[in-house]
Amino acid sequence: MKKIIAFLSFVLLISISTFAQKNKYSFSANAGFFIGHSDGTSIGPGIELKGARKITSSAWLTLGVSYISLKTLDKKVNNDHVTNRLVPIMIGYKQNFKIFSIEPRVGLGELGGRFSIGSDYSKPSVLASFYSLGIGYTFKIINLGLEIGNGVLGIDSPDAGFWHNRKLFYSAFKIGVTPFQKKN
Repeated sequence: MKKIIAFLSFVLLISISTFAQKNKYSFSANAGFFIGHSDGTSIGPGIELKGARKITSSAWLTLGVSYISLKTLDKKVNNDHVTNRLVPIMIGYKQNFKIFSIEPRVGLGELGGRFSIGSDYSKPSVLASFYSLGIGYTFKIINLGLEIGNGVLGIDSPDAGFWHNRKLFYSAFKIGVTPFQKKN
């Protein structure tokens, strides 16, 4: 699993450097508050780094990597909360309408976490598919976003145990900055 994540991160870095060689691109950093809707209520923080390349006067192709940690509040394993770790690498299409935007995204990444197995913890992870639909508002370099309809599905073999075929659904409120944007 770590080899897959390392490979996907390498592809992300190559893609971002390709964006940087073009004449219209941006980079942004976002932090968010996530709320899970499946497997019991869960909440947690998340961060994201995103690169974008302008393809028309109002459309962008995006590529981002995120880290999200969701702690399950009302479902326990061995009297302990389950902590879900999501590390998606997602591509998307962002359509701007003046200062408002909509962005569907899909990708692959890691679904893992931690749960109690008695006197110790298990920390398994699996390959997962991700999707999301985001809406946003931009004011100068500040981005406010709401992600709705986000989903994760563990796609590894049944040997993966706890995370095999695991489905999670979540929403997020994000705030971010775009410190670097080139508009040639």
